[in-house]
Amino acid sequence: MKLLNLMLCGMLACSVANAQTDSTYLDLGRMRARKEFTQTTAIKASDLAQMPFTNLSDAIRLWVNGAYTDKSTMTYVVDGVMISDADAYSIYDIEEITIVQNALSQSNGAGYVQTLALITTKKGNGAKPHFSVAGQAFVVDRKLSGGTYNFNFFSQYNVTASAKIGKVAVGGSVNFLHDEMPVTQGNELIPTVPNLNRFRTHLWAETDLGEKSKISLHVNYAPQFGDGKYASDSLGSPDAHSMKFNDALVNATLQLQTAFTSALHNKFSAGYMANKQHGHDDVMYDYQHSYDSAYYNQLGQFENNVKGHTLFINDNISYNWRLKDWSIEPAVNLNFQAIKYESKNAYATGGPGLGGGGTRGWTEQNLKGNILTATPSLAITYKNIVSIQGGIAQDLSKLVQKDYNGSKAYPFVNVAANLLPAKTNLSWKLYGSYAKTATINNLPAYQINDLGTYVDNFGGTKPGSVFVFGSGSIYVSPVPKNYDQRYQAGTDFSFFKNRLTLGYNYLNTSDVIFTSTTLPGNISAFLAGKYTMERHQVSLVGQVLQGGTFGWRTGLFVNFFKNTINYEDLKISANQKTNSGGWTNRFAYKRLSLGVDLLYLLNAQTSVAAGKTEKHNSLLLQNVYLAYAINSKKLHNLNSYISSRNLADSNIMPLASDNRRFYGAGVKFDF
Repeated sequence: MKLLNLMLCGMLACSVANAQTDSTYLDLGRMRARKEFTQTTAIKASDLAQMPFTNLSDAIRLWVNGAYTDKSTMTYVVDGVMISDADAYSIYDIEEITIVQNALSQSNGAGYVQTLALITTKKGNGAKPHFSVAGQAFVVDRKLSGGTYNFNFFSQYNVTASAKIGKVAVGGSVNFLHDEMPVTQGNELIPTVPNLNRFRTHLWAETDLGEKSKISLHVNYAPQFGDGKYASDSLGSPDAHSMKFNDALVNATLQLQTAFTSALHNKFSAGYMANKQHGHDDVMYDYQHSYDSAYYNQLGQFENNVKGHTLFINDNISYNWRLKDWSIEPAVNLNFQAIKYESKNAYATGGPGLGGGGTRGWTEQNLKGNILTATPSLAITYKNIVSIQGGIAQDLSKLVQKDYNGSKAYPFVNVAANLLPAKTNLSWKLYGSYAKTATINNLPAYQINDLGTYVDNFGGTKPGSVFVFGSGSIYVSPVPKNYDQRYQAGTDFSFFKNRLTLGYNYLNTSDVIFTSTTLPGNISAFLAGKYTMERHQVSLVGQVLQGGTFGWRTGLFVNFFKNTINYEDLKISANQKTNSGGWTNRFAYKRLSLGVDLLYLLNAQTSVAAGKTEKHNSLLLQNVYLAYAINSKKLHNLNSYISSRNLADSNIMPLASDNRRFYGAGVKFDF
């Protein structure tokens, strides 16, 4: 602990100097990377604001991995700070989302098959107070298994304000979101559909300390609650549910950026993250006794409670030494986390099937510990022609955690080159990167769920509903080697005065999947398989038309996947090849604007009957909106729009994550 105290004191001492943000860099969380030598895809938040959603990963699917993008496959860094869930921020708080297509993502918190997204929040820099108001309301329907449609509602309201008090810029926003899930109603239920009410508040303040110094404070608080009484439609059964839940997520960060000289820079961050979840469900369901294959009707009560707290300190110091056309930049990042996590899931069953008897059970997990990593790196750049950056992520947790014995170094490297002169109207860049990592890079999974998650958890899987009798041994197969590596390479070719960019990116990353089965002799086996994802992405992004009366921005993303599972212990392997991507378009004509987003999945295998699978193609009209800018002297930037989400989808293999469709309208204005 002495070493840790000295390290923290050193960080704080450094923080009284000066600093300034450099827009030529991307802040990945544990290191900086030059923008011009990092392959990325940028998404304007204004292009998503007309779409109704509770889960950001749903909204950005077509820009990332198509239909394979969900909450579990994304990792976010907000204003340079690694966080666990971007859904705590409303889309009105966000300026831009940058998708990083580089293996360095894995050294900055992204898991083995996760994508890193950098979020830049909005700032108000004007001297006068500024206010922004937005609202949207939608009717929601859902095609259920019985072919019926139920209508419910989605609405969202947001107020944002910013001002300057002396030399201090301050701002904040309040967002309220209400969501409902159409489901089949039970005959004896009060007709209360599952609903979610989410509040999101974001407060910030920043000021300069001297000529080259900046300090900022961000506090984000997102509580939500909901309930519902309904019948599950997931299996076409008359299961009756009565559920309640409430969550809360907190992110608070203090940042101090300093520059001792024009070459020596330091960025210090300290913060606190907390998550609290509670869910309860009373459900009448059918269950099976394994010894007689008989089904019984039984009441189950399921409850889960999660609490998590993390204190973190992060410091990055870098020196940019310039020698004529060369730039040599050594840097080191220190990251400390103090984590406490508690989880308890309980169930109780009883009813006529057991003559008034039943079962009770629970799982409980309590984790507490400290994590410390050091990430030294070195970047060498020649003009704007070539750059190489490499280093290691060193696990030093044994210095701050008594019972921790591991200590490993995980290397990473990034190489990029610009093959055409800077003064031409063409640009051709090549990228290549490699990283090896471990679970020390991931923050605890503090997340707030969307409404579909609650319905799926309570309405689909029923913990404790199947009881197996018998005894036997347990077998766990060895974990495969070399599964924690990522290779990524690509190229960008820009033409038409850099208005359009044709890109290619290759990704190879792997993880371990455990599959449970029963072997002869009543042996319970957990088989470790190596899951490898290979992806080839081709994209065309840019401004087809600009200026004048008409405007057209487009982005076409085509992904070719080969997913492989290899169980070395059983000499069994399997692979699947699919194609998923999307096409986004933004058209403008005078005061009118039109947005159209398409998502597709080709050659995907789906179950059509017991023991029978087929390959199908799906196309989703993910988002369509028509907006009109109104000229108003009192209300600036007044925009009204009509919008729909998931308007057309496949019947056999739908791509909408919860099979819902939205129809509505919205408005936004400033004053």
